[in-house]
Amino acid sequence: VASTSNPVDLTGDATVDMYEIAIESALKDDNIDGVIAIILMHLESLSSDIVNVMRHINHIKGEKPVVCCTTHGQFSTLYSGIFDKIGIPTYPTPIRAARAMAALYRYGVIRNT
Repeated sequence: VASTSNPVDLTGDATVDMYEIAIESALKDDNIDGVIAIILMHLESLSSDIVNVMRHINHIKGEKPVVCCTTHGQFSTLYSGIFDKIGIPTYPTPIRAARAMAALYRYGVIRNT
C-alpha cells in the first residue's frame, strides 16, 4: 500500500511507471514547489527505463526543481552519473538531497527579491 500524503511513499516494489506517475502528479500540484525522488536502484521491479522517465521529467518540470537520491552501491554510482548528465542532480543520501533542495529554495528567494 502506497502513501499519497507528504512524503509520498511508493512501497518496496515500486515500478518505473509508479515513479513516473508519482513525480508527474507532484509536479502538476500547485501546492508542491519541488520534488526529491529517492530511487531505490536495487529493487527488482525497477529497470533501466527509469533513465527515460527521469529524462522526461527533466523536460516537463518547468520551474520546479527535481533532485534525486540513489542508494545501494554500484547501481547508484552508475545511475547517479547518468541522471547528472541529463540534468537531474543526484545525491547518495536523502539528507544531502534535502540540503540541495533547501539551497535551491534559498537561491530562489534571493533571486526573486
